[in-house]
Amino acid sequence: MGPYNEFAIIDHLELEYDYSFTDKDKYNYVKISDDFVNEWVSNLKKMPTFWHNLNRPNEGLARYGVTLIPPKSLLEFLNVVIKDENRSEVKKLIELIEEAIKEKKYIIHFGI
Repeated sequence: MGPYNEFAIIDHLELEYDYSFTDKDKYNYVKISDDFVNEWVSNLKKMPTFWHNLNRPNEGLARYGVTLIPPKSLLEFLNVVIKDENRSEVKKLIELIEEAIKEKKYIIHFGI
């Protein structure tokens, strides 16, 4: 397995903050091999997201940066990820996405 991506729930979203400057270690993140993320990218390329901050709407995952995945996009994200539910590290990500959906919170993604 190569490099990793990290995913976490943002408990308190700061509207003007540029998350590309955040310390990812302050989050309780799930670490996912980039091999898995590479398999998902084409299916997520139209998923509404924000890159680095809420002033930069975009689509898909920022592969080499920070993505903010809004609550309205989490079901789409889950539907792609769940195809790999039999892989242990992916199960943790599925649980994280389901928790974010339930709590209506954003997920932050740190690319490679």
